[in-house]
Amino acid sequence: MSIKPVPIKRDPDGHWKHPGLPDWSDDTPSHEMEAWAMRNNLESQVMAIGQRIKTKVIDQWLAGDTSHPDAQALQKTTQGYFVAAVSKSEDQVFLWLLKPSQTEQGVSADEVHTAA
Repeated sequence: MSIKPVPIKRDPDGHWKHPGLPDWSDDTPSHEMEAWAMRNNLESQVMAIGQRIKTKVIDQWLAGDTSHPDAQALQKTTQGYFVAAVSKSEDQVFLWLLKPSQTEQGVSADEVHTAA
C-alpha cells in the first residue's frame, strides 16, 4: 500500500485531498479513481453525509474527537477505512474512504482519521 493516513486539514471551503493521491481534476471519472485504488491494493468507499450530521460534529470527528454520538456512529460506519478526500457542497459532505485490501496488512481500524 503506497498511501497511509495523514492529518486532515481542510481548506476554507471544506475540501481536503490526501497528498499521496494523484493530481486528479474535479471531473476525473470515479472508475479511474477506483482503478487507482485497486492498483494500490486498496478498497474504496464514498460516503455522502448530507445534512444528517452537523458540520461542527464532522469537523470534530475528522480531527479525532469521537465523543459526540453522531461521531461515534461515523466511526463505527467507517471502521477499517481512512479518509482520502473530503468534498463539500452546499448541502452535502462527501468522504472518499480507503482501506487496505484483504491482501494488505498494517493499518489500524482506528486510523480512519488522523488529527492535524
